[in-house]
Amino acid sequence: MRNMSKTNKLLLLLALLFAFSVFLAACSDDEASGGDDNGEDTAQEDGGDEGDDGDRQLADEQKLRFTESDEIRSMDISIATDTISHGVMNKVFSGLLIYENDELVPELAEDLPETNDDNTEYTFTLRDGIEWSDGTPITADDFVYSWRRGVSNEIETQYAYIFEAANIENASKITDPDDEMYGKTEELGIEAVDEKTLKVTLDQPTPEQYFNSLMQFAPFFPLNEEYVEEQGDNYAEEPENMIYSGAYVMDEWNHGEGWTLVKNDNYWNADEVTIEEIEYTVVKDPKTALKLYESGEIDRVGLTAEDVDKYKDDDEYQEIPDVSVFYWDFDRDNVPEFENDNLRKAMFMAIDREGATDVILNNGSLPANYIIPQEWATGPDGKDFHDSEITDIDSYPDVDKEKAQELWEKAQDELGIDGLEIELMTTDGGLAEDMSEYFANQLEETLDGLEIEINKQPFNSYLDLTSQGEAELAAGSGWAPDYEDPMTFLELFTTDNPQNTYGLSDETYDEMIEKAAAMGDKPEERWEILQEAERYLIENALVIPTYQSGSAVLTKDYIEGAIDQVNGIKFYVRYAQVYEE
Repeated sequence: MRNMSKTNKLLLLLALLFAFSVFLAACSDDEASGGDDNGEDTAQEDGGDEGDDGDRQLADEQKLRFTESDEIRSMDISIATDTISHGVMNKVFSGLLIYENDELVPELAEDLPETNDDNTEYTFTLRDGIEWSDGTPITADDFVYSWRRGVSNEIETQYAYIFEAANIENASKITDPDDEMYGKTEELGIEAVDEKTLKVTLDQPTPEQYFNSLMQFAPFFPLNEEYVEEQGDNYAEEPENMIYSGAYVMDEWNHGEGWTLVKNDNYWNADEVTIEEIEYTVVKDPKTALKLYESGEIDRVGLTAEDVDKYKDDDEYQEIPDVSVFYWDFDRDNVPEFENDNLRKAMFMAIDREGATDVILNNGSLPANYIIPQEWATGPDGKDFHDSEITDIDSYPDVDKEKAQELWEKAQDELGIDGLEIELMTTDGGLAEDMSEYFANQLEETLDGLEIEINKQPFNSYLDLTSQGEAELAAGSGWAPDYEDPMTFLELFTTDNPQNTYGLSDETYDEMIEKAAAMGDKPEERWEILQEAERYLIENALVIPTYQSGSAVLTKDYIEGAIDQVNGIKFYVRYAQVYEE
């Protein structure tokens, strides 16, 4: 089978969500935002200090203060894979398009792209006068250099596959060591027609929403060749080793402690950016973060389950839905027993997901016996992905402890074992430990003879070990969509996907995804195949989904105009405002 397009990034969200850090920025509900559809809330044009909220006065200092649960791993758009790093990069770097109010709008491009008749060519025109933070013009060549670097075999990146996911011409060949075109980045289907015009050629017809939504993803952002090459190995290591294309620049980066962003005066829309500074502090303990919020030292905080009931009637309380889905990965290489269908199905049915979401999380998260998030993906018929007989969640396998024990006994007979010891790997955050202990108890109590040992790792170690496939049962894998299409989740589990580090290989599933990938010009048929693929994935317990994330947060009421989104930047703050308390 060919090296299929790989449409996913493995942004392991465990530390971010389990520790309930403050995500990216402040938010408010729609009524409070007071902004237009592009979220451009600004102060009065006359420059006065009175906002549009009655007699409230804009604060002299337009600054936001937040916590994050861990350090930035990388600021290189071709290398970073985790949500914390991407959350920062999305504020200081920009791409052709961006999500505002969950709608794709032009960012560095002046408009959405023009396409040819069969959607195999996309042409972007850049805005006039766009500049890097050092005043250097941003040109079409910056995108060409960045994309070619992204598929190069000369840097250690896990993201070369995303260009194949976008169906960029020759990306699959350039990244395939067995192909004669391997490493020939100049053959990538991207061309700078002139300084302002970027032409992208694709291997096959690709739906506009699919392709356009990828253009807001960091690996597709521009890079200035002269600057990056001049920095060499130091590029993106410190604030002074970067130039920026986004609304903010990184002013300080105290590794392990926090970082500060300040407004980029050379950003194309700087006049409309109200927030002048965003300060982040690394705080791993959610209880400590809550104390900082209560004392007025930070502006937003995520709540653990035990604090939700205390604050749920507070005016500053809000439950935020999300579209990240968590699941378990099986290490089939080191635990060959996981190849047994009945063992995996027994584990799938042994756990009560609702108990975890309602009691341990208690933040709006949903029990998930599915991989594609609910109320996120809409098909050609205008219906939700799961509004179908094929993907009816109620007909999917779910907790059934009696059936789970029956399947476990069959697995024992087939494998010739009386019991099995499995190491469950998770992070060392307090809530992560609670979740792991809960699920371990569920498995051991339901499946007689199954023993679970919990291995707690620091967040960075967890990322490293799971990316190398060194967790027998990886209990903290989570996926946030890179773009608006079910393929961003489903193709993760194909044999050739570089993020599939656990030996999962199912020929039937691979063929379904490959077939769907080639049907960009047949949207109805493609959609049905994707639905059938999810059902096959679930019914055969190729992975075990556990929950779809949500969050319970407190946000200071003097912040208005920030936007909650399920796509792109989760909490969009560049047009927010801070009022006097």
